[in-house]
Amino acid sequence: MEFQERLMDILGNQNRRRILRLLARKPCYVTEISETLKISPKAVLEHLEALESSGLVKCFYGEQKRKYYYVSGNFHLEIFISPFGFEVNFPETDETDLESLILKLSKITESSSESFNSIQDRIRFIRSLLRDLSSIQKKLHSEFVKLVERAIIEENEKALLDDEKSWR
Repeated sequence: MEFQERLMDILGNQNRRRILRLLARKPCYVTEISETLKISPKAVLEHLEALESSGLVKCFYGEQKRKYYYVSGNFHLEIFISPFGFEVNFPETDETDLESLILKLSKITESSSESFNSIQDRIRFIRSLLRDLSSIQKKLHSEFVKLVERAIIEENEKALLDDEKSWR
């Protein structure tokens, strides 16, 4: 089974999505996941195994040799469903220039169908534009995650400084 199909199968399970939502907030151990989501520990382990084998989740050993699970990285998945097609995309991370994208967008919205040699050319152009937009969306989400991580680190550092001051 190809990766996209496997990922769609894995994400098709409601409990796996619930586990991912929980792990997106903080790393958790099996019992914590089980109690929070009201899922049996055996079922949690099976779901974590599937999530781990897909690369969506990783683990580490923490306090008291507990095995903690966490979301392994940023994934961007798009699903496009219409009467004319079904597509699952993982946008590439290539460097898409925002200004060139704006120019492309103005070309497609301002021009008439006659400016393209054929409807197929226009369709190809729009598909290319959609891929570029997906790449930009992925980059924006990645930047968002970096900023949130930075804010958390700064808050933790501030809390540590406040603790040190209170001990003095």
